[in-house]
Amino acid sequence: TRYISVTGVQTCALPISTTRLCLEAIEAWADAGGAKGDGGPARVLDVGCGSGILGIGALLLGAGELFGIDTDPIAVEATLANAATNALGERIRARRGTLPSGETGRWDLVAANLIASLLIALATELRDELRPGGRLLASGIFIDREAEVRAAFEAAGLTVTDRHGEGDWVALDYALPEAAQVSGLSQDELDAVLTPNVMRWFKVHNRDLTSPEIDAYRLEVEDRRRRM
Repeated sequence: TRYISVTGVQTCALPISTTRLCLEAIEAWADAGGAKGDGGPARVLDVGCGSGILGIGALLLGAGELFGIDTDPIAVEATLANAATNALGERIRARRGTLPSGETGRWDLVAANLIASLLIALATELRDELRPGGRLLASGIFIDREAEVRAAFEAAGLTVTDRHGEGDWVALDYALPEAAQVSGLSQDELDAVLTPNVMRWFKVHNRDLTSPEIDAYRLEVEDRRRRM
């Protein structure tokens, strides 16, 4: 059993059950080996970090580092204070702001406990923070708006892998497909992914790919080049 000591901060109208759902999803992710990351302990981004409890939970379960962002300066202060209280001050950073995170590289796990309208509006930006194969945990979804949130994330090229529910609230677990899982590409095709006329290039070469598939390829190519 692990205990987290936090100073509460209420920055939105979401109930505590949405935080609990996200923590349960993080625990399942860690139990499946996600905290080990790709080549090292996982990097975690907490969007709308509040008290920092989600990121602190991920680190206590084996993740390597956390970066939190929140539009409320009180939330940022609370996250950093709670990091210190839990002896994680050297592994947690936070700043006031919103997406994009502005950080180098992409994240193994992105946690976003936000209201449905924000999740829908930020679907593409949340996806862009993930490394190929990374996971997104989206909570704060009232059950009546679940279909809208699902549609937004599916349009962004994410694949739902799990669903968690408590009362009228839902959390969804998404994965960004590895480029290799979408379809095999030649080197010429990989190079073409980064060109302005990418859709036209694939059409001329008789490859019928959707925009989300192209986006997944682009993220993979960019990630590979950063690691070279």
